[in-house]
This record gives sequence, structure tokens and C-alpha cells, in this order.
Amino acid sequence: MLLIDDLILAPGKFVFWILRQVHAAAKEEMGHETERLMAELSELHQRFESGTLSEREFDLRERDILDHLDELKAGGTDSEPMDSEHTA
Repeated sequence: MLLIDDLILAPGKFVFWILRQVHAAAKEEMGHETERLMAELSELHQRFESGTLSEREFDLRERDILDHLDELKAGGTDSEPMDSEHTA
């Protein structure tokens, strides 16, 4: 009986495994994007403090970077409840 159950459930388990792999890859990519944006923000601060960037340009670019970071964080929290639904 267990063998039959395993055979019946195998396609579903495989699909679930694929979805977990895709989710893990997406989280990793988001992490890399966050690291890239933080490095860009740091470079922006350095350029502003060294005087090679005007305050107005600094403010505009900083706002863009921070908005993008907020979007990434919002996207990350939206996917968490969905993940818990699939494991139940």
C-alpha cells in the first residue's frame, strides 16, 4: 500500500520540490540585488562627501535606490504567507 501511495503522490512531490527550488533561487537573486543596491548607495554617499556629486543629484539618486530597496523588501514579505500556505 505504501508503494502505491508513493507512486500516486510522486508527481505532486516533484512539482512541490521544483517550486521550492524556484523560490530559493528567487530569494537568492533578491539578496544579490539588495547587496548591489547597498553598494551603490555606499558609493553614492562617498561621491557626495567627496564633492563630486551635487546635493540635488544625490537626493534624487538616493531616493531612487531607497525606493527600489523598499520594493524588494515589500516583495519579500508578500511571498512569505504564500510559502506557508503551500507547506500546510
